[in-house]
Amino acid sequence: MQDLKVNWKFDHEFYFPGSEVNCKLIFKSTPTVKQPKSIPLFYVSGKTKGLIDSRLVKLKQNSKRSEKKQFGVGDLETKSGEVLFETESQIVCTDISIQPFKKYSCNYKITLPNWIPPTFHGTSITILYYILINYQSSINNISSIKIPLRIFCTSSGK
Repeated sequence: MQDLKVNWKFDHEFYFPGSEVNCKLIFKSTPTVKQPKSIPLFYVSGKTKGLIDSRLVKLKQNSKRSEKKQFGVGDLETKSGEVLFETESQIVCTDISIQPFKKYSCNYKITLPNWIPPTFHGTSITILYYILINYQSSINNISSIKIPLRIFCTSSGK
């Protein structure tokens, strides 16, 4: 049985709106049998997504506690995963054969929009960004990994 490990490396620790993101994807074949063979990697695709997750939107209308103004988490309606922005899926590489114990790397590049807000993790709202990488090889069906992206803003908003 063979295994395909996927790692990634960014060119920066965090990014600003309007900057270019370069994510290096590293695939490594790790065979576990005595007679190793190469792993065909059919395709690798990537897309970038930004989400707003609002946890404290409003009190449910049928909540019995609304008159007492005492409520718990179960009495709140939540909105999760509102898409802030999303890029089209793009093919990063196709038809690659990864030899046993060897690495293959490819780059996924995008330019972030100028208008996006920074990454934020608060008590009532969270704004997060990630790169979604899909790949298919001969040893598994389509696999996906989410790679978190950190977006900062300067004090001037640029």
